Amino acid sequence: MKIVFLGEALVELNHSPRHQTYGGNVVNRALYLARLGGSRAIDVSYATCIGIEKISMKMMQRWQQENIDTSLVKCLATKYPNLCFIETDSHGQRHYHYWNKDNAMRYYFSYGPALLNHALMNHDYGAIYISGSSIAALTDDDKTLLLSLLEVHKQRGGKVYLDNNFRNDLWSTRQAQYWYEKIFPYVDIAFIDLNDEMRIWGARAI
Repeated sequence: MKIVFLGEALVELNHSPRHQTYGGNVVNRALYLARLGGSRAIDVSYATCIGIEKISMKMMQRWQQENIDTSLVKCLATKYPNLCFIETDSHGQRHYHYWNKDNAMRYYFSYGPALLNHALMNHDYGAIYISGSSIAALTDDDKTLLLSLLEVHKQRGGKVYLDNNFRNDLWSTRQAQYWYEKIFPYVDIAFIDLNDEMRIWGARAI
């Protein structure tokens, strides 16, 4: 089975600028499956957009070292990945602070070759995994394009997996509701976090 994960890559700073890691909810799941799926004939690809500077290139090297296929990764000379500072309070609760709202992922479908478009149109992948943050990071025109790609993917027997990750730095609850209602008809399996569900839908989530 071949599965592609579509989502934003993050440069993470934990506690201090000296403790730098790479993350993002979608790429983390791709990494976990790549580690577990080798013995199960599961091939993992990651589709995202990053820059061409040193940090972006190091991220891609890390993904490749984890046996994640990066042929669907785009690199833009004028854009950069998002930066996230993770702060842990005295109760052990983590707080996330994001800086680059105009990050590279926003332009995945806008510039350069249509890598994921061609892959889904050619039925190269049996499944695609996306999250709320994957959708929110795109422009509205590209959200609509993603929906059309999912429709073709489904018509050809592909599966769609969605997690409901919600980040209010990327969109409002009203925007999330609007786009979730459009994308749910294509979803085969939804991975639901109750806290995010309540943040998006409120009483409607119950």
